[in-house]
Amino acid sequence: MANEDTPYEQIPLDVPIEHSSQDVLGRAHAAQDFAKTIRELDARKGLVVGVLGPWGHGKSSFINLMGEEFAKEPALTIVEFNPWMFSGTQQLAEFFFLELSAELRIKKEPGFDEVAQKIDEYADVLAPLAIIPWVGGWWDRTRKAFGTIVAWRKTRRQGSRTERQKVSDALSQLEHPIVVVVDDIDRLSSDEIRDMFKLVRLTASFPNLIYLLAFDRGRVEQALSVDGVTGRSYLEKIVLLSYDVPQIPVELLRSHIFAELNRILGDLDDPRYFDQERWNHIYFEVIEPLLHNIRDVTRFAVSARTTIRSLGKQVSVVDLIAMEAIRVFRPEIYFELADMRGELTSIGHSGLKDNKTEIKARYDELFKLADNHFKPILTALIEQVFPAGRQHISNWGYGIHDENKWRRDHRLATSHYLSLYFDRVIPSGLREFRTAEEASEVFDDETALTKLLRGVPRGELLDVIQGLEAYEPEYRPEDVVPTSVALLNLLPEIEPNPNPGFLDIMTPDLAVTRVVLRLFRRLENETDREKATTEVLAKVKTVSGRFTLIHMVGYRQGVGHKLVSEKFAEEIENAFIDGLLATPPKHPEKETSLLRAYLFVNQLRPDVAPLAKIKKAALLESVFSSGKSANRSWHGDGGPVRSVDVLPWDILVTLFGDEATLKRGIEIVRKAKPDAPILALLDKYLDGWRPDSWGDGDRDGDDD
Repeated sequence: MANEDTPYEQIPLDVPIEHSSQDVLGRAHAAQDFAKTIRELDARKGLVVGVLGPWGHGKSSFINLMGEEFAKEPALTIVEFNPWMFSGTQQLAEFFFLELSAELRIKKEPGFDEVAQKIDEYADVLAPLAIIPWVGGWWDRTRKAFGTIVAWRKTRRQGSRTERQKVSDALSQLEHPIVVVVDDIDRLSSDEIRDMFKLVRLTASFPNLIYLLAFDRGRVEQALSVDGVTGRSYLEKIVLLSYDVPQIPVELLRSHIFAELNRILGDLDDPRYFDQERWNHIYFEVIEPLLHNIRDVTRFAVSARTTIRSLGKQVSVVDLIAMEAIRVFRPEIYFELADMRGELTSIGHSGLKDNKTEIKARYDELFKLADNHFKPILTALIEQVFPAGRQHISNWGYGIHDENKWRRDHRLATSHYLSLYFDRVIPSGLREFRTAEEASEVFDDETALTKLLRGVPRGELLDVIQGLEAYEPEYRPEDVVPTSVALLNLLPEIEPNPNPGFLDIMTPDLAVTRVVLRLFRRLENETDREKATTEVLAKVKTVSGRFTLIHMVGYRQGVGHKLVSEKFAEEIENAFIDGLLATPPKHPEKETSLLRAYLFVNQLRPDVAPLAKIKKAALLESVFSSGKSANRSWHGDGGPVRSVDVLPWDILVTLFGDEATLKRGIEIVRKAKPDAPILALLDKYLDGWRPDSWGDGDRDGDDD
């Protein structure tokens, strides 16, 4: 594992191996045998041999392994020529000879100086413009001054045949042949490939000159197929002997892939989010089909390492590996996926047919980008990384519980984690969920949980509480009391959504109730639930919090979940009512459901008007404020959601006993706190205003 004292293990770059000690593919023996065969051939009239194989198959490494055999006594001189540096037939020919002569001078072998001199003279005949500074593009490499032009003209009149013969004579005097290596020919343009082979054909008959060419047979044959002559026929006339670098065995390639992945994952102290079951599918159905050779593996490892090092502790590692493979080898698919975040993660809560039709169309467009080879890979990617998409490609549906599990597992199947992957910026929704995840780890510690949640900005707390539902499968019996107490005591601090949508019904009270309810369901028997209820009620500090719990466990229609016996429910309800009537809340400003609590009193004891005798302005203000709600309407024409604040006026009259007493209560608040925000709405009612049935219009006593 990497730490501050241990440097990260280096990933090998995409470079050929240089000697047999690095040969993990076991090709050294074959390379040396091929080199021995070349040694045994008669090179007195020149020789062209080839090392063939697709891009990335290890041709350059194979040639380097051959070099170990060439280096044995009697050693053969190896000259490497890079055709990438030049373009055009004339420039290629000129600089081939210049490079060859320069290399021979460096080698300082017997006879090499004479050969180099003859090659220079031959190059001058073939490429005259190169020696004229004001014409040749490479004047800075000119070897002769103006006087040389006169000498060149004299030589030129003798013809190139004479100079060629001098080169041949000099080469024939060498004791051992020279090996000229030309690699990566298949990376040249088609015109450049043809120029390269014209040069080889021009010089192939030089004695003691062995051309060792490395290229992809299919690519070069295609480039050489012109004027009715097939590229294969062209090659057969030039290349005497060739070796086809074999395909890497699957098992060997696979072991190399695993070695590189282990190297990458070694950067992570704790790759927590590694799903072994999904990994088996993703590796064999997505990763392995995209990797064909060692070069592919190296490209993938180098590219993916940064992403996995950055996000591997936050996002499912399996998903990261799959998406990085797509990014490296099929970037057009990757960018299309980046533009389909919503379609990839939506489980279709709305059920709108038109929406599903549009999403299905996006998937159809995505699959049009895939050829027949890639379509199974793309299908596997959707099924394993973006399961919500299965409803659009195989009619396989998922629900909210599946989505919650994906979120717990930090999968890219959820919008927040997918955005984190693509943008490398933590989206707001993910921040809240990650806080919920931290909270889930201290469910059994009321103090720690309360401290953590109080550290959350109040505007984000509602989302954090909702996020706790995703961890329902991890709730334990010992979590019930501490978590319930912490959440119910936090009710006054949870701010509602300031801009709810038309269908957004989530309130702080409802969010807390949903989590507490699921916690209580972890207790299997009624006795344990009654014991937990008693413990929680004793620790909850507000009337509203206790009322929420009593309502939840009891038998009241529409709100009770019958988690305790009817007798026990009746006992705690009566105890709650007696306590509320005897001792009003000490801190009414921290209460969130006082109106509902007093209405509960009236429902069980209809002869009691619980607010009739209350004179405390703060308590009355809290009652009025807790009764305010919003009637929202939307006309479906694409316009905004309209919201109208309302009060349960008739219920207030009942709780105060009559409207006159209610008005006196309002005046108590006005006198004590004339700027109380709730007074504006109360005054509208006092003036006779009432909302219409939809909550988006006015209705008063003078309306015709």
